Amino acid sequence: MERWSGRVAIVTGSSSGVGAAVAEKLAQFGVKVVGLDIAGTGTDDFGGHLHRKHCDVTKDEEVRAAIDWVDHTLGGADILVNCAGLAPANTLTGCEAKTDVWRATLYVNVIGLSVCTREVIRSMRERGIDDGHVVHFGSIYGHAVSSHPSLIMYSASKHAVRALTEGLRRELVELHSKIKISSISPGFIYTPMVLNHFGRQVFDDNPYLYPQDVADAVAFVLGTPPHVQGLWKHGHRGHINRLPAHSNSRENQKIRRSIETKHVAPFPVVCVCKEDPTEPRYRADDGTS
Repeated sequence: MERWSGRVAIVTGSSSGVGAAVAEKLAQFGVKVVGLDIAGTGTDDFGGHLHRKHCDVTKDEEVRAAIDWVDHTLGGADILVNCAGLAPANTLTGCEAKTDVWRATLYVNVIGLSVCTREVIRSMRERGIDDGHVVHFGSIYGHAVSSHPSLIMYSASKHAVRALTEGLRRELVELHSKIKISSISPGFIYTPMVLNHFGRQVFDDNPYLYPQDVADAVAFVLGTPPHVQGLWKHGHRGHINRLPAHSNSRENQKIRRSIETKHVAPFPVVCVCKEDPTEPRYRADDGTS
């Protein structure tokens, strides 16, 4: 993480939950963080490193205005972490199935993520930034369809995020860009959104993460060397199954030890590859490529 000190990150969905934890974690490392959220503006603590701007990620004009502000005020973003997301309870056929809820879920989780990524990468390339890093937040439900009928549309949106991550990586390889793309797919996280959807009982019945745990994972993946691409997948055994051996800085070793001691919820697993397009794009836990 040392190389990111003094540089600029944009974190969407930063007003609460995972987004807030990620924004604060990066600010603690000396990164200048701009938190984009539909609620709240202003500057928080952390030595003025954390700014909050109002932005609805589903509106192109608001995203462009926010990116322009970052470009002109802070010199432009080097990191984008897409945390903004919706998980409303809504089935496909029940009496509560509503098209506007489906549309909102897909607009925030898929279109909003794509618009933010497009505009930030466009800004990076215009400024000649070739060591930037974009992190998408997926879900374990982006790797398997949710068993909860009310989360089918959410699961569909996270499958889309998984496809977008790999598709964007291939697109950047074709452009000979070294901008990195990573995806993190956590399990249950103790956040207001999950509480509102499932109630407190779900945390009594299942292992879970805290937002700070996931923020540690973001710091870890950002701390990998520039030549390493990271694709994060969820673990099945209640703890981290594999971590890359490429990051040996003191801070990354500290984060690694912190994460490895948390035998909690299904957690992302990093699978790494070099940038040589002839090598496997990622390695899965079962040994396949």
